[in-house]
Amino acid sequence: MSYRLDILGEASGRTLLQIDLDSYSPQKDLLSLLQELKFPIASSCEGEGICKKCVVNGNLLTCQVSLELIKSMGLDRIKISYL
Repeated sequence: MSYRLDILGEASGRTLLQIDLDSYSPQKDLLSLLQELKFPIASSCEGEGICKKCVVNGNLLTCQVSLELIKSMGLDRIKISYL
């Protein structure tokens, strides 16, 4: 069974993307993955964790959280407030 992650837009109330995390390197950070998939995620510091624009679920910075950590936390949904 694969590990699926749903990307939800809080503003729109819709599921915007579904990702099979098992298809990607566990060390990859979520910001890099979303950018690779051409998903519109805000960030202006190139993943340095400074701008805090890539925050999801209220307190997680996508540039600072690996896919491995997402899986270990048991997260199956990522909520982006502005989408």
